[in-house]
Amino acid sequence: MPNGVCVEGIHHVEFYVANNVETAQFYERVLGFDILGSVSGAAALSDRSSIAVQRADIRLLLTAPLTTSSRVARHLALHGEGIKDIALHVRDVDGAFEAATAAGAAAVSPPADDVIDRAAIRIAQIGTCGDLVHTLVSEPPSDRQWVSGVAGDQRRGNGPDTAVDAIDHIALALPAGDLDRWVDFYVDGLGFRDTHQEQVSTEFSAMRSRVVQSRNGAVRFPMMEPAPGKRISQIESYVQHHHGAGAQHLALRSRDIITSVSIMADGIQFLPTPRTYYASLPARVGDLSSDLEALERHGILVDRDATGILLQVFTKPIGNRPTLFIEVIERRGAEGFGSGNIKALFEAVERMEHERLVNAASREHAM
Repeated sequence: MPNGVCVEGIHHVEFYVANNVETAQFYERVLGFDILGSVSGAAALSDRSSIAVQRADIRLLLTAPLTTSSRVARHLALHGEGIKDIALHVRDVDGAFEAATAAGAAAVSPPADDVIDRAAIRIAQIGTCGDLVHTLVSEPPSDRQWVSGVAGDQRRGNGPDTAVDAIDHIALALPAGDLDRWVDFYVDGLGFRDTHQEQVSTEFSAMRSRVVQSRNGAVRFPMMEPAPGKRISQIESYVQHHHGAGAQHLALRSRDIITSVSIMADGIQFLPTPRTYYASLPARVGDLSSDLEALERHGILVDRDATGILLQVFTKPIGNRPTLFIEVIERRGAEGFGSGNIKALFEAVERMEHERLVNAASREHAM
């Protein structure tokens, strides 16, 4: 590992959104998060406001602009709503900052001292692909508080039990030709391992994918770049609408995906899955007779690897651009990322994008 750098886990994830009050209510009402309160005091900045929400080990900071000239407002105008910061718990902030910047990361904020939940911590921030950043934090998140200055009445237990309890992975979409460069960065700069790679093609599009993960397996980043095809691929569409690289989806790990999806479906739309997908499913992954009807009803995809079975489902984009979406994933021993389902996902997204373009053209013609 470079200079002994050790990434222990995801500390929290910060989203930039247009309205964090409404977004917090969405995470509470639909995804079952607790609203911990607004960030104030030393951690607050005059050009933005932040609300902390949490469900089990999933900690999100929802940040919105307070002025039209703020960095957050400019970011939203360029990229739309999405993930800005994937904060990482590291053993040695100074060593990680040095190794990461030497490997090509931008030095956003050098190491400095802070206080969270009355404990002295060390933090720094580096820039990676696109405008994505990693805040490096020396201590694991506290059970009581994980960002300084959270104030207000905490709302706990108001949302449904959606059975999601951890961040499984965060996928990054990159422009063509950038994949190998950023894999090398995470390996050389932050001590990750390069664990999976493949090329996926449909009738119309293709992509290259590689996965890096921390040495302890707690942090996993599937990374994808478009490959030549007849049409614009899902990854290329993301890069175009996002205006550069960024986090394509957040995967939430579920202990019971059928429960998760059945509850969330009241407030979020999932990608449809062709019924023909389920006809060949038992032959491909084995006997699922106890779950098959429910899996088909909720459009849940299934894959098998050498270590077990994986179940997953993807939402439609959750913002006003066809960029960021959420994955719900249940692992029954499987360590992979559903490579057998990636083609099905691509085809579903391609159908949705084609319908969007046809509808937009119809509206323009009617005007």
